[in-house]
Amino acid sequence: MKKIFALITAVFAFVASPVLADQTKEGKAGKTDYYFNKMDANGDNMISREESNTFSASQFEAADTNKDSMLSRDELMAHKKKEHDKHASLGSQDAGDYKDNSAGKK
Repeated sequence: MKKIFALITAVFAFVASPVLADQTKEGKAGKTDYYFNKMDANGDNMISREESNTFSASQFEAADTNKDSMLSRDELMAHKKKEHDKHASLGSQDAGDYKDNSAGKK
C-alpha cells in the first residue's frame, strides 16, 4: 500500500510541476498587468509621472528607460523584473539589511 501511495504521489508531482510553474509566472505577470491598468487612469497604455503614485521620482526615472516621461507596460515589467532579481540575489542577512535600510533604519 505504501508503494502505491508513493507511486501516485511521484506521478502527481511529475505531472503537476510544470502546471504549477506556469501558473506562478502568469500570476506575476497578471499582478503587474493589474497594477499597470489601475495606474493608467486615462487608458492610454502609458503611465505618466502624475498617474504613478507608487513610484518615487528616482524609481520612475530608473524605470523610464527611453526617458520620455512615460512608462510603457514593457518598461514597468522590465523594472519589476530587475528589482526582483536584485532582491533575489541578496543573501538572507543582506536582504534583512536592505529591508532595514529601505525603511530608513540602520
